[in-house]
Amino acid sequence: MRDIMEMKTIFCFFFMKFTILTIGKTKESFVQDGINEYLQKLRPFAEVEFIILPEETIKKGMPDEEIKRKESEKMLLAVPQNSTLVVLDERGKSIASPVFAKEIEIFRDTKGGHFSFCIGGALGHSEVMRKSADLVLSLSPLTFPHDLVRVFLLEQLYRVCMILGRRSYHK
Repeated sequence: MRDIMEMKTIFCFFFMKFTILTIGKTKESFVQDGINEYLQKLRPFAEVEFIILPEETIKKGMPDEEIKRKESEKMLLAVPQNSTLVVLDERGKSIASPVFAKEIEIFRDTKGGHFSFCIGGALGHSEVMRKSADLVLSLSPLTFPHDLVRVFLLEQLYRVCMILGRRSYHK
């Protein structure tokens, strides 16, 4: 019976896909190393795709809101259809990892297993982007470079897989 439960748990992850949309390339090699580490760990549980969009070219005197609007528009156009949209934003919902896992599980079971996670540029997201989301999530009340958020998000997605798979990693 236990083998059947483990197979069912692993099987359901094959229907999960995480698309991570980001603004700008990863600049630091140590950040890319962290990304690669968690991509490797996630491989048995979910397909992960990165969509890296270019930063907005800033013209002299361009207001921050316009930059956020343009970057958010690019991002929204790139979000795959029929995916659950999760926007990472400092004003988002701050939840514990087990609660995040439960939210992912509920969305997976009700909307399907494709999730799009949007990490904004240095200025964050526009209000339109936040309002378009199924979930607006804050990883921490602290402010982090958006490059590092990629690693933090991947680690949390791995943790979600371990929690949903009833593995001990998350403790």
